[in-house]
Amino acid sequence: MAERLGCRLRREGRSFRIPGHGGLILWEGPDGWRWTWFSQGRSGDAISFLQEFAGLSFQEAVEYLAGLSPEPSSSTRPRTKPRPPRPKKPERRRPLADPGKWQEKARAFVKWAHNNLAGPEGEAVRQWLAEKRGIDQETARRVMLGFLPREIRRKRSGWGLPVEDKDRLWLPPGLVIPYRDLQGELSGLQFRIFKPDEARKYGLPSVKTKIRFYFVSPGKRPVFLLGRPGEPLFIVESELDAILLARFVRDYGISVAALGSAGRKPRIEEDLEFYLLFLTAPLVILSLDNDEAGREASSWWLKTYRHVLGRPTPREKDLADFWKIAGDTELERWLWEGVRRAEAELLPGAELNEAERERLAIMIELGGLREEEALARLKEINHAMKKTVAPETTA
Repeated sequence: MAERLGCRLRREGRSFRIPGHGGLILWEGPDGWRWTWFSQGRSGDAISFLQEFAGLSFQEAVEYLAGLSPEPSSSTRPRTKPRPPRPKKPERRRPLADPGKWQEKARAFVKWAHNNLAGPEGEAVRQWLAEKRGIDQETARRVMLGFLPREIRRKRSGWGLPVEDKDRLWLPPGLVIPYRDLQGELSGLQFRIFKPDEARKYGLPSVKTKIRFYFVSPGKRPVFLLGRPGEPLFIVESELDAILLARFVRDYGISVAALGSAGRKPRIEEDLEFYLLFLTAPLVILSLDNDEAGREASSWWLKTYRHVLGRPTPREKDLADFWKIAGDTELERWLWEGVRRAEAELLPGAELNEAERERLAIMIELGGLREEEALARLKEINHAMKKTVAPETTA
């Protein structure tokens, strides 16, 4: 399509670059060809490519791809400059986020909240974590979970956050879950507000609100990540389920991620770091909640990606509920049986499958590797995974 429009293409690995456009590449994803323009921070599908670079309307682009219209005229050849933005209605200007101030305030708050959890004031919360979520003190320390005993109100601008309608920041009482990016920088704070029955039973603070979770971040809400690219990956829905899993797998080079909701999908334009973590994983074990939303979302993942193994808990809705009736031993056995099954079913032989070819292209384009380097890295990961050994206690 791009060549027919007059684009000069240069093959780079499994993708194509359009020279002279500041990092404009074409690459094949699970749902067809896509484009990413790194210098402009934009991406899209074949329809948006025709709209952006050939000047077609949405309907014209669809008709052209369907073979219902002729080639675009010379007046609609690919543009060498980005399309100017459409005029927008005047908006009230809002201060932008201050990353340095955000990191400073967020780090200090996380340290203070963690000390609250580790000290006498956090005893009831530590008991709740151990009894209801299977999270011990060592795991809470490694993740830097925290506890806020009372609500705090501050100014958003004082935390380096974008100012919304009013310069007010609400920090509710409850459990504090830090979000970090792959470099270890704080990307958000999740507040888990205790339910009234939990507050009564454990003597925990409560607040009159219907919401159970409240998120603070200088940008869009990312996926909760514990791990690094190139490792096998467990995907669940809730952060606390991911932290429970991390108690068993972090010492064995396995990453975990929590989507926050069943409907979230890996999209380069929404969360680049999760996208990289997912596509560079040699295998992915997907354990969404055992409900209608979780089953529907799991079906999409399994149809779209070949390196994903569906692994719902054998009973109960989620990992925490399963742990409460099964305990450490059975959860650990279920976990490592899933790893071995994924190794047997998903790791490739000599030929790369579709999912691996896609991951190879991403490693080349976004990881800055040459094709032979990326291929060697992929084979190295697969070889290491074939030698994965579960703990002796669960063998």
